[in-house]
Amino acid sequence: LQSLDTIDAGGGTDSMTAIITGAVTPSIANVENLTFSNSTANAALDLSNSSGYDSITNTGSANTLTVNNISDTSTSMTFANSAAGMTWDFTTAAKLGTTTAATVSINNITAGTLTVTGVELLTLNSIGQANTVDLAPGATTLTITGDQTTTITGNQTATTIDASAATGTVTVTSVNSAASTLTGGSGANTCLLYTSDAADD
Repeated sequence: LQSLDTIDAGGGTDSMTAIITGAVTPSIANVENLTFSNSTANAALDLSNSSGYDSITNTGSANTLTVNNISDTSTSMTFANSAAGMTWDFTTAAKLGTTTAATVSINNITAGTLTVTGVELLTLNSIGQANTVDLAPGATTLTITGDQTTTITGNQTATTIDASAATGTVTVTSVNSAASTLTGGSGANTCLLYTSDAADD
């Protein structure tokens, strides 16, 4: 996919899969389901010229992929089959306020740092296969759902961690300096605290 590309799928429910190999700003319209993969370091997809999408998936990336200027934090977002990091970034308008919420589904993530910018209320939905991810600073409330084993290797800013809806094993390592509260789900729960935090499992 290149910045020179212009795609308009028209009516119906459409899907597109593309490989990102650099910093690109294509024009994509009326493609409801977008799937991308990155094989090149420092690849970035800017969606400022795109519209009409409902879901974005990053799957099988060998290196970190950044998706910029997503128009709505309610967009369905999935990060799958990777040991690299991922950044989800939204337009300025989408990030306004202090209670901005977003959900990212994770599936078979084995390493890397997940960054979700401008979002205070972040839900990670752990599906498919077990997931291990480092969480970049940002969200103050982290909700974990899904039926897969979920390991958060570095929670840096979330002070409220709610895994009550998770049915898989949940392990959270909290490295922030503020007191945190963890509510566990029906699976085994472990909270590793590097401050004087409180845990409810």
